Amino acid sequence: MEITTTYPQLQEAWEKHRATLSGQYSWEKIQQDAYTLLEQGRFLTTKSEDYKYTPTTRILSDKFNWSHLPSPGEGESLLTPSYISTLLPTSFDHHAIVLNGALNEVTYALNDYLPFEVMSFNKAYPTYQQLLDNYFENYLAIPRGPFSLINTAFFKQGLLIHIPNNTILTKPICIYHATGNFTTNSHINYPRILLVMGSNSQVSLINSWNSWPNQPTFTNAVIDIQVGPHAQLDYYTLQIQGQKAYQVITTNCYQAEHSQVNSYTFTWAGELVRNNLLFYLQAPYAQSNMYGLYYLNGSQHVDNQTTVDHQQPYTASQEIYKGIVADKSTGVFNGKVYVQAEAQKTNAFQTNNNILLSEEATIHTKPQLEIWADDVKCSHGATVGQLDEHQLFYLRARGIPYEVAKHMLLHAFADEVIGKVPLLSLRDYLKKSLDMRLEHFF
Repeated sequence: MEITTTYPQLQEAWEKHRATLSGQYSWEKIQQDAYTLLEQGRFLTTKSEDYKYTPTTRILSDKFNWSHLPSPGEGESLLTPSYISTLLPTSFDHHAIVLNGALNEVTYALNDYLPFEVMSFNKAYPTYQQLLDNYFENYLAIPRGPFSLINTAFFKQGLLIHIPNNTILTKPICIYHATGNFTTNSHINYPRILLVMGSNSQVSLINSWNSWPNQPTFTNAVIDIQVGPHAQLDYYTLQIQGQKAYQVITTNCYQAEHSQVNSYTFTWAGELVRNNLLFYLQAPYAQSNMYGLYYLNGSQHVDNQTTVDHQQPYTASQEIYKGIVADKSTGVFNGKVYVQAEAQKTNAFQTNNNILLSEEATIHTKPQLEIWADDVKCSHGATVGQLDEHQLFYLRARGIPYEVAKHMLLHAFADEVIGKVPLLSLRDYLKKSLDMRLEHFF
């Protein structure tokens, strides 16, 4: 991290933030501990392998003043009916808007009584004190990256989503994250979400990330997910609105026995996007499926970093990430799979395929496997290339115009990921949204 500019700003921000701490919540001590780790040198440097192709902190230190802290309710004037309509591109019955990291109670919509809860950490504390205390007590026991530490130190209002045991939701929960205000030219916020799923539960959760049009914004978010035994989660990350957005989204998912998590990440907006997705398969028969699609143009830079840690036997993971990269944009994929010595009978498969639509477009891809067990099935691979000329010739020989043929092949390439989305309305929206961007390119 650029110490000369960013570190003094973080010091100033911490002094302001510390003055607001009440001392009555367990996470406030952890916030102090996280900032102490930052002071001890847990910053990024240009020598960091994980950020080799994405100089995140240099870019962010040039664009933003880190001494700014968001205030609860800041920017509420943005939530006009016309702006809210842009956040709701497809209708979901159960949704909430998180504005600059804080739950907006007015826009929190649950049409019918349902046996789950969405509330701020403060409101949840009287009922879920032990749950929150245990969560924060153990949080720093695992080494955390610098952006996770910054979020932990500075978040204002966390959001708890609690799904009780034996709860099956037939409709998804959608959280629309809106970032921006009218008072500053650039804006920083620190959303924090804890999703706790009880045993035998089933839910779909959508995180849709949005920013105020034409305003540079930086979102440093942490989402922690605890999936109970025999539970199933379909988890969606949508980064398709807010072309000037800068984002670092860190998602940690902890899975119990016989749990299944299907993760879907779609990115085709944002000037700089860094997705840290970490899965910890902590018990036998846990399964993770990770699907990602990114379409980049202009000068966009998107970096997907995934980690799957197989800690116990009979666990499984599958990973399919695809990229379409145009103009002068840059895509980065770094996928790590760890198979611990205890994780015998593990199946782990990983692939990253990319299409370059311009000679100036860039892809850096690095799938990795580290295996300490000897009875496993694991594979990984990556491809980078252009559209297949033989396929283009085949389509053109049947009277299909060249540009239409390219469009068809790109749709077929993307559909391997979009087609896996089980929510029909969301799948249709993603196809239409991608189609609009492809038409603009051609």
